This record gives sequence, C-alpha cells and structure tokens, in this order.
Amino acid sequence: MKNYIAGLLIILALISCNSKPEKNVQDTRENYIYEQVGAVDNNDIYVVSNQDSINKKWSRLVGRKLNYTDSIKLKEFRIVKTLTKGDNAQQCYLLLASTPDNIATIGAILNLVNGKFYFELKEISGEKISEIIICKGPACIDSNCSPNVVLVGNEKKLMCSTCEECEKISGSIF
Repeated sequence: MKNYIAGLLIILALISCNSKPEKNVQDTRENYIYEQVGAVDNNDIYVVSNQDSINKKWSRLVGRKLNYTDSIKLKEFRIVKTLTKGDNAQQCYLLLASTPDNIATIGAILNLVNGKFYFELKEISGEKISEIIICKGPACIDSNCSPNVVLVGNEKKLMCSTCEECEKISGSIF
C-alpha cells in the first residue's frame, strides 16, 4: 500500500511539473511589438534580430497601404541613430526598411534599453500599438524621401521628408 501511495505521489508531482501556467490574453496574441527588435553588438554596431517576424507584419500592412497586388517582402532592414527635428533635438533610433522597388521607405521609432532595441509603444483606446510610417516617392533635391522624427512637447512623432514629392502614409501594428 505504501508503494502504491508513493507511486501515485510521484506521478502527481511529475504531472504538476509538466503542466503549463495559463497565459493571459496579451501573451497568447501573435504580437511581435513586445519582442526585442535588435541589439548593440560589441563593436557598437546595431543588429536587427527579429527581422522575419517584423517583415511578415510590415509587408502585409505596406502591401495594403500601397495597393500592391502581390505579396511583398521588404528589404534592407537597419537600425539608425538620428536626431529629432525641431528646437530641442534629442537622439533617437529608427528601424528602417525599403520596398523591393525602392519606391518607399518604412520606419518606426525604437527605444534602447540596456543595449537592446524595442518598438516605442503608444496606448490608444486602451490598446498598445507600434506606429509606423511609409514615406513614398523619389529622392528630393535636398534629402531622401525618408522617415524622420519630430519632437512635439515630449512626444516623438513620425514624419516624412518635407519635399513635395514625398508622400506620407501612416499605419500602426497591434
């Protein structure tokens, strides 16, 4: 009888060790915006680490916004350090990518925390989102048609180059 009870206790212990805790709703969503985007390596080079997941999400949104009939795969993912536009310039980081035909550049603001990059998140109607911007058009005379960051109060806002040919298309990923 003692062996039977001991065996039963061991089986129950093994089952309880293998059972997984329940995840909350936010964890079960396929939501890449909470994942690490990149890191700074030992040579102070910025490395994009979650490119496949980001490319999948961004490509769908960009394809819809630019009316592509075929699915697209973005290219040249890179992290750049830049300064915000405006009176009180601050250092900030952007994740950039390009469409295969180089007609548009896509960007999102990143936060650097302990050598790791994460999307800057905003809360809108109780939902956390990552804002992206699509800058579409040819290179301008004095600059590229590309994403920039302007500081409005304490908030960073995405914008495109200011030349006429550069079209701004906003989007957000949940």
